Amino acid sequence: METINHNSSVVEPSNVATTVVYCTVVCLLIITGAVGNILVLLSVCFISRLRSWVNALIVNLAITDLMVSVITMPTLLVRLFYEDMMRNSPGLCNFIFQLNLTLVMISTTTLGISSMNRYVLITKPRYVYNQYCGRNTIVKTLASIWATSIVFVFVPTSLFDLVDYIPANRFCHFMAGNPVAWWYGTLILLVYVIGVMAIIAVSSVLTFRKITTARKRATASSERSQSSQDSTNRPRRHLTRQECIITRMMVIVCLAFSLCTLPYCISHALSYHEYSHGILLKISVLLSLSNSCINPVIYAGSNRFFREAFIEIITLRCLRQA
Repeated sequence: METINHNSSVVEPSNVATTVVYCTVVCLLIITGAVGNILVLLSVCFISRLRSWVNALIVNLAITDLMVSVITMPTLLVRLFYEDMMRNSPGLCNFIFQLNLTLVMISTTTLGISSMNRYVLITKPRYVYNQYCGRNTIVKTLASIWATSIVFVFVPTSLFDLVDYIPANRFCHFMAGNPVAWWYGTLILLVYVIGVMAIIAVSSVLTFRKITTARKRATASSERSQSSQDSTNRPRRHLTRQECIITRMMVIVCLAFSLCTLPYCISHALSYHEYSHGILLKISVLLSLSNSCINPVIYAGSNRFFREAFIEIITLRCLRQA
């Protein structure tokens, strides 16, 4: 249990060890998310082989993850020690919740669009990809993602009484015991989480099925020594190694997102009447926010081009070459 000193409005945790571990984890997430996503942005900006419109969606994802790391995550520490600050500032508390929800929706939508983008890139000819996923389309798509997410979050939560201070979370969240607020949150989860997961799953299965089929067809064609005739009758575009690596990397990113957001979906489903599972809510929120610092780690671990770019940025090699 935790006691609150009402004179100083500072929370004094009785379990100091738990608080120290919690603060350490949050600080590590903030540092990892900020540094990692800044490296992603600098890599695409300064490394020529990564500077393409195909990576524009990765840049958009890095921007939202960076904002979560430097804006939303620090509030986890503020509300731990200064609960009255959020309790007595409903406008600030509500705005931070709206901002966090907006960033999450932008991230999830970007992941879904990225998955479909990979599918079109691999399964369709280059001219089709350029027609439907070219520069102008990507710019319009990113603008639509931001505009739709902002309107979908800020308009309902500003016009209707859907958000309230939740003591179990020490922060503003969907109002407990309000069916409208619960169903609004459920709609968001169904559209922007469950829906995106379904799009990612279907796109990934179809993409890898296409890759497997193409490899088998190429092998059979070479064995029959008819590759020249096949290429004449049915011209095909071969994926570059970088495109295949980025495709695999984005699948891993999408899987990590699914694992990080699943506990929050369960926590929300159990909170129709009240937030009786305070520990589950805190862990699920922290885990969902931690997804913002996982992506750069995935980039470096699964993509040699990003890994080399990170090294060049850290050692300032790219600046010396410039």
